[in-house]
Amino acid sequence: MKKIFHLLSIASLLLCGCFREKTYHKNGKLKSIGASKDGKKEGEWRYYHYNGKILGIGYFKNDKKKGEWKYYYNNGKLLGIGSYKDGKKDGKWREYKDNGMLIKIHTFKNGQGAWWPWIHEDNGDLWVKMY
Repeated sequence: MKKIFHLLSIASLLLCGCFREKTYHKNGKLKSIGASKDGKKEGEWRYYHYNGKILGIGYFKNDKKKGEWKYYYNNGKLLGIGSYKDGKKDGKWREYKDNGMLIKIHTFKNGQGAWWPWIHEDNGDLWVKMY
């Protein structure tokens, strides 16, 4: 089954004229992997920390970030999640501590912060501060 999936992935890359790209850190571990078409990033891309853990996952269309992206701490825990539109941050972005607790919510429109609430744990209390 894995072989069939792998063959289908290769066939779809060839049919769309895409090429698989990989880059590596100096220590030999994978730094990024994704597809390119006509020299521009296209489709899913994955980025990795120097230690080999995932750093970020998201999609490109015509070399611009598009849709949902997830970013991770170098221990593999979720750092943040948000969306891009035409290569710019758009909509709600959430940032987490490495213990999974939500600490910030940012709202963007065309790459600009529309408002900046900070959610912060202070001595066990949760409070919100608007900027």
